Amino acid sequence: MSRQKYPIPVVRAVIRNDAGEILLLKRSNCVHYDNLWCLPGGKIDAEDTIEQSLRRELAEETALTVKKAKFLFYIESMENVQDSESYITFYFECTVEGEIKLNKESMNFAWIGKESFDEYQYAFNTAQVLKRLW
Repeated sequence: MSRQKYPIPVVRAVIRNDAGEILLLKRSNCVHYDNLWCLPGGKIDAEDTIEQSLRRELAEETALTVKKAKFLFYIESMENVQDSESYITFYFECTVEGEIKLNKESMNFAWIGKESFDEYQYAFNTAQVLKRLW
């Protein structure tokens, strides 16, 4: 008997610096998409609201605190090639405070602008999202 599969809800933060560049994290120690770049974020826990998950994921991955979060859009990703999962990802424009301190899930971070887009290899829908934002 096959079990019913449901899309996994995910949050991602769009954080811009004063120059308008967007924060990306380089994944490490990950089963999927290791060494690729993505926006900070992760899965929504069952006991959390979407915004609570956004705040938790950002704090865990970067040590940044969300001051303000504005919902931008969502993207449905059906049957992801690398891990055979479906996702619904909610994107938020975030104003943050604090200093970036990465956890073990990321090996590096970068602030990127439109001119450096082609210098990176992306995980998830990051390339599509960046093009949409620019």
